[in-house]
Formats: sequence, structure tokens, C-alpha cells
Amino acid sequence: MKQKKYITLKLGFIGLLLLFINIGCKKIPIQLFTPPPLTEILKNFVSIGGSFDMGSPVGETGRNNDETSHNVMLKNFSIAKNLVTVEEFMQFVKISGYKYDAVAYPPSSNPNDPMVFVSWFDAVQFSNWLSTIYNLERVYTFYPGLKDKGGNDSVSMNVNANGFRLPTEAEWEYACRAGNPKAYCFGDYNTDSLDVYAWYKPNASNQYHQVGTKKANQFGLYDMHGNINQWCSDWYGEYAVGNISNPTGALTGTSRVTRGGYFSEDKDILRSAYRYGHGPTYVFNGLGFRLAKSM
Repeated sequence: MKQKKYITLKLGFIGLLLLFINIGCKKIPIQLFTPPPLTEILKNFVSIGGSFDMGSPVGETGRNNDETSHNVMLKNFSIAKNLVTVEEFMQFVKISGYKYDAVAYPPSSNPNDPMVFVSWFDAVQFSNWLSTIYNLERVYTFYPGLKDKGGNDSVSMNVNANGFRLPTEAEWEYACRAGNPKAYCFGDYNTDSLDVYAWYKPNASNQYHQVGTKKANQFGLYDMHGNINQWCSDWYGEYAVGNISNPTGALTGTSRVTRGGYFSEDKDILRSAYRYGHGPTYVFNGLGFRLAKSM
């Protein structure tokens, strides 16, 4: 039997230490030491919540018919200041052995670039794994024998669980607006302001950029406008009518909500209210995610 050895692994904001023992040609993990306190991890999150008008008013430039304005009340939640990076996601892949949907597309060589080519399923698997690391309740439950409308494995979400997850669509828009009811977190459109906050068609050179290199919004969140699109937990569907509290989207569907706009898109798609959807297995180089957590 070969000598035991320690391997130190770092997952972005998470430091992990695994003990491996070599048996033949296999390395078997036999111990996982306690990761840094959860309080240290949550320093990279902001806690917010409150009431706002979700959607857009009639007459907003670029408005679509699926942006019906309605009042939403959100209980407090936490959301990550930054997008999940290449370093963070790839350490998850290395440690867990997870096979993500776009493994044929090599990630960026810059560890601080946003992780792209990730499906909705990849994002929620990452979230569940991180919850497990911190002995938190997993938010997502998979039902391999039960198919959704798109023919994929059915997944349920317990938004009251204390583990990590994707933001709901309402949480994402509230976080993006950062208290501003206008089209963008800084107000109505002007070129100089949007350039300060966002990577998009006029300034991004048709590529994504390292996370957190533009100005944060008033909540301290980066890349809420542009750089890459971001997965939300919800099925894409019509908004509920009237005043609602803590919505989690349509009951079922074929597309999951994406928000934010990405590096090759125009200003209208970067608006706080703009919404779109993709099938949960969809991947491309302008789509990633950030984490949230119930409080």
C-alpha cells in the first residue's frame, strides 16, 4: 500500500481539504475536513428583500408583452455578488466527478471568467453539491423516472430549504433593479451609464469578460446587466395577475427563465424587466448563473 498524501483544493470562495489513500491505481477519498465557516462564504452574498413593481410600464423602450407590471413582495433572501466562475465550477467537477452537459467545450483559461456552457441542470447540481458540503438541506430533488413536458427528468424545488440555489425570477429582478423602477439599475438608458455597468454589444468585443470588472449596482451586485445571461429557478410562463408574495414562476413548462442579457446583445435586452427562456439542457457561451439562498 502506498503512502497516504494530502491534497489541498480550493473552490473559489471555498477551501476544501481531502485525504486520499492510494489502493492499487485508485485514489479513494477517506476523509473530508470541515470547510471554512458558512459565515465566511456568505460574506460574498448580500441579503435583501422587500416590495417592488416587477415587469415594465407600458411605454418603456424595448418593452415586450410578457413584462406585465405587477407588485411583488419578497421575504429576505441572499444572493451572490458575483457570477459563478470557471475556478469555482471546475473545482466542483474535479472533486465530485460530475459530468456537465457541455464537457466538449473547454472552459476559459482565466479562472475568474464566468463559467458558461452550463445547462440549468448543471447549475442546480452545483447548488445541491455546495449545500451538501455545508450540511444544508438540498433545494432541488430529482425524479429520474418522471419526465417534464420537455422530456427531461422532473425536478422539484423547495424554496424554503436553507441550501444554495438559483434565484427565482422575481428575486433576480429585484436584485437587478436595486431599488430603481426605471429600465436599468441606474435609471433610464444613456450610453455613458450603461457602459459603466455592463459588457454588451457596443463595448464587449463579442466576448464575455472577467466577473466583477464593471461597476456594481446599488446592492453591491456585479454583472446584473450584460456580460452573460443567467439562469433562474423558474419555469418560463405568464406572470400571475395582481399583488403576489414570493412567486416561484409557472407550475410547469418547457423553458427555464434566463435574465440579464449577454455580451453581444443590444441595450433593450439588458433592461431589468427583460425576460427570456431556454430548455433546461440548453448551453452556449453567453449563459451561466449566480447563486442565491433562502434565509
